[in-house]
Amino acid sequence: MWLFRLSQLISQLIGSEPLSDPAGGVAAPLEEESRPDDETNTWTQNHLRRKKHEALFYKEEEEEEEEEEEEEEEEEEEEEEEEEEEEEEEEEEEEEEEEEEEEEV
Repeated sequence: MWLFRLSQLISQLIGSEPLSDPAGGVAAPLEEESRPDDETNTWTQNHLRRKKHEALFYKEEEEEEEEEEEEEEEEEEEEEEEEEEEEEEEEEEEEEEEEEEEEEV
């Protein structure tokens, strides 16, 4: 009975409806009322935890892809530099050959 009266007083203070008095003065147990909230809360926590793990997974995956792209770009740049060096060497060799031919004449 005191629990029902306490719920009425609290309800009056916060301005909501009091718990019903289903069994002649005995208020409904608080555990039953809080159970759905607990289940919802647990589900929400699990859902948020899953979302966090998914976000971390995708973030790691994106970072790996970015690293691979950077490596590929670096390799391409190195190849371009090597090709330029080879072209320069070939040009120098051609110039040397032309100079040698001119000297012979």
